[in-house]
Amino acid sequence: MSEQITKITNLTGFNVAALRDFLPPSRQDVVTIGATVATFRMSQAEAVALVKDMMQRAATMHGTRHHPYRSFHAVLAKLEKLPS
Repeated sequence: MSEQITKITNLTGFNVAALRDFLPPSRQDVVTIGATVATFRMSQAEAVALVKDMMQRAATMHGTRHHPYRSFHAVLAKLEKLPS
């Protein structure tokens, strides 16, 4: 069985910063974050679940009105728009 890859592009600096700041150390081996790209070595559904978890942690730590929580919205939207 081949490895599943989920990739999103055209991320802003704030999107990238949020991903880098909240990516759990246990998942750093399966997520690569570049300047404007994030590659998840997992299914689309798994990537969505991971980003939702990061959003929840950001909301708990920083609230939901500003960065980093708000920066996850575009990331999540891009993941959810990908064909499954």
